[in-house]
Amino acid sequence: TLVAVCPVAFGGTEIKNRIVSALRYQKRAVWIAPAVLVLGAVLLAFFGTKPVSAAYDWKTQKESSVEFVDKGEGWAFTSDGTLYIGGNSYVDEMFFEQKPWDKHKNNVKALVITGKLDVVGAYAFGNYPKLKTVEIHNEITSIKEGAFYGCAALESVKLSTKIKSIEDSAFCGCNKLKSIDFPTNLRYIEARAFKGCTSLKRVAVPNGVAIISEKAFYGCSSLQEISLPNTLTYYAEDALMECNNLSYIVFNGTMEEWESVSHSRGAGNVAVECVDGVVYTEGGFDFSKDGGA
Repeated sequence: TLVAVCPVAFGGTEIKNRIVSALRYQKRAVWIAPAVLVLGAVLLAFFGTKPVSAAYDWKTQKESSVEFVDKGEGWAFTSDGTLYIGGNSYVDEMFFEQKPWDKHKNNVKALVITGKLDVVGAYAFGNYPKLKTVEIHNEITSIKEGAFYGCAALESVKLSTKIKSIEDSAFCGCNKLKSIDFPTNLRYIEARAFKGCTSLKRVAVPNGVAIISEKAFYGCSSLQEISLPNTLTYYAEDALMECNNLSYIVFNGTMEEWESVSHSRGAGNVAVECVDGVVYTEGGFDFSKDGGA
């Protein structure tokens, strides 16, 4: 270089070293600036788009070859028919109003709700004709009135462990729903919550549930087994009406505890098997398991 050939002209070795350092810095600057721009673009691509939730990563979905058909703030709909929702208030505030994902209503096959939502709002996914599976995670504490009303294709439901109430008609008319695992924190099953779920065969109501309201399981014609906890304080007279394949109820408490449940004599012709005997509710008579009085 010019400095190497004429060191004296550039003021000796010390000046030479300064000039060499300056030239090297300029070379680094030439590639550092584009690198910063590229890095910024990458970070913006992955972090500038708000993910549905911490559990749902846009990058992961891209690498697994799932294509986004559409997405908005806190929701995304993919090419495999899955609707992801989380991190916004649409589900618990819009109720009957048009929701931004409703344009895909007729094509949604699976629903995954995550994030910090409090509830699944009234009729939020009512009459989604192809919806087969539902997963509700994290902070959801309540499924509101008619949230999944009339979802005739719905077969499987996985609920958040924090859900405390399933409200009026939440799953009414979901006639392909075969089973449901209730969360341990559940306290209330409201009126008509599972009315007309004609494929439901077995139900285990968890310990802690206090109220089963009117027609909660009305018309569940395939229901063969149901167990109820001794934490019940109210059991509606017609909660299991028209459940024609149900021959008895398992009550995880004593006959005395069953008799203390408000309206418990409304089990109709169905026998209630308690831990210490069987209650035949039609005439209000109590019989022990071995046939004694």
